[in-house]
Amino acid sequence: MSSLHPPGSPGLLLMLDFDGVIVDSYSGLGDVFRLLLEEIPPLQAAGATVEKMLLLEDLMDFLGTRDRRNVYKAAFGLSDTLATLVVERYWEERVRTTVLLERDLESLVQRLNEAGAVVHIVCSQDDTVERKRQRVEKALGPWALDLLVVYGPHARYRTVGEAVEALLEQYSPKVAAYLDDKSMNLGTLRNLQRGGLVLLRRDFKPPFPQATAWNMPLPPGARSVKDLREALELLRGLSGSIF
Repeated sequence: MSSLHPPGSPGLLLMLDFDGVIVDSYSGLGDVFRLLLEEIPPLQAAGATVEKMLLLEDLMDFLGTRDRRNVYKAAFGLSDTLATLVVERYWEERVRTTVLLERDLESLVQRLNEAGAVVHIVCSQDDTVERKRQRVEKALGPWALDLLVVYGPHARYRTVGEAVEALLEQYSPKVAAYLDDKSMNLGTLRNLQRGGLVLLRRDFKPPFPQATAWNMPLPPGARSVKDLREALELLRGLSGSIF
């Protein structure tokens, strides 16, 4: 685990989720599923629709399910070969339709480093850890891999809580904050608020039927911000501009 930062205890440890915070890889999913239904007729013949695919995506995010291949097999009765094809085309098109929410992030990270802050991207694996690494590199560039901390069943850390706790222990920062777009994820970190962790939610919702993981109540003490720059202004106010 490495980061672009100066040695010593940082004034700020800022941890950022990826999807819904740094990039929007959700808003194009309706078009992704329409394309898959056109390209792969057996998928439509099995009863799949854009609405059903979006509902499954919503449920998978809420349940933390990453194995789309088995979900599609169970939901639509697809063969292993066909489900694998659908998943691979899904990821190709999701990457293609991803857009940046935070531009010039590299220069912002460099300025924060110079001010004595540390930044990490802390996010869940996709179906594999390597897939998430590839997506981060594609969206931001190779420099971002130095900041990346992935959690999940095949990662070094199983949960976001484990990943955040490890970073807190590694850096012992004066101020620490985690920015996510899902209230549900922030709720799992409530126990760390007692140690001073600031929980922030970026205002973002995907085009899902229920957006269940996003519509859960904001945990007590957590704050909502419109973007990363508003989060930094809030943190400067809380810390007395120590970074």
